[in-house]
Amino acid sequence: MAKLIAQNNCKLDKTIIFVLFDMEEDGLKGSKYFVKDYLIPVEVIQNGAKVIAVIVMDMILEHDSTRNSQSLGIIANVLPEWSAKVKQNGYRGDFAAVWARKGIDTKLYEKLEKNWVNKD
Repeated sequence: MAKLIAQNNCKLDKTIIFVLFDMEEDGLKGSKYFVKDYLIPVEVIQNGAKVIAVIVMDMILEHDSTRNSQSLGIIANVLPEWSAKVKQNGYRGDFAAVWARKGIDTKLYEKLEKNWVNKD
């Protein structure tokens, strides 16, 4: 995303901070440190920044087009249409899923969905 913004000389009216963390499964150490020791004290309190959105991209390096590489677990019951698509595709982990909280992330999600190039 950062590369595309730079390559296309996008003129933004908001600041975007790209942050990457490792070992999030080990107690969210990196993201908790970032928020508690940098984002809140420095950007919000010291600099007066207003955080309007956070986009969390998790597991983006887990692409696997091997048959049966994606298990669905309990989410299959919650999202039956999505589950059917994954099943039709041979349970391959070759997709990106976008999740949003209704009423909280709705506007951000709709903007992303409207501008997503390849929804399939």
